[in-house]
Amino acid sequence: FEFLAFNLYNPILSDKAVRQAIAYGIDRENLMKELLYGKVVLSDLPIIPGSWLNCLDSTLRPFDSEKAKKLLDESGWRKVDSKLYKSINGRRVLLELDLLVNDDNEIRTKVADRISEQLREIGIVLNVKAVPWEEVMSLIKSHKYDIAFLGCRIPSIPDISYLYSDSYLEPIMTEGGENARNIAGYNNTDVARYIDQIFTETDKDRQKALFFNMKQIIDNDIPYVGMYFYNNAVIYNKRVR
Repeated sequence: FEFLAFNLYNPILSDKAVRQAIAYGIDRENLMKELLYGKVVLSDLPIIPGSWLNCLDSTLRPFDSEKAKKLLDESGWRKVDSKLYKSINGRRVLLELDLLVNDDNEIRTKVADRISEQLREIGIVLNVKAVPWEEVMSLIKSHKYDIAFLGCRIPSIPDISYLYSDSYLEPIMTEGGENARNIAGYNNTDVARYIDQIFTETDKDRQKALFFNMKQIIDNDIPYVGMYFYNNAVIYNKRVR
């Protein structure tokens, strides 16, 4: 599962309107058709397509550049010389951010460049910063990044707690090293309560209802921008029958 993680400690990205505008300003259908050649499945959340929660796929966030521009305008971002500025804590700030990506992932880098082009259309300056993987991890751990383009493997049981629960704000140590964690620093007590209820609820319909209610909160907060799942592939010799 590929996603963008916001650094919620960043003063610009602590503005929910900016996160929402970025999410609406990314045309994932365009990325899928022109760069990924249909080899992915779009998804807002790290829930495997085809799972019992797959019915929620119908609520995928659409691309809407006009809505993105409106969100920024309503939040107080004003255009000066074709760039957006806002006063934050008494200081005039330019809406310019870095997108962190590991330089050994050619596809991810190409997608990052296209995202930068798309966001330029709504007035957001997004600089792609391609660095070695070790540096990506170091910058994330120290919260010295704006947005990080990452990917992770998803458990077969629907579970988003490792990205959205406050109990995962610190890295979890395993035998293989650090495990996935709440990289963005997202902390919403309502979401944490829903996660606990989903794990303890045994009725599937009730679980779906709880998950749908939780998703509405997450869709509004947008601590991450869900991108897509890569399809698995099996390669075999043509002689195999």
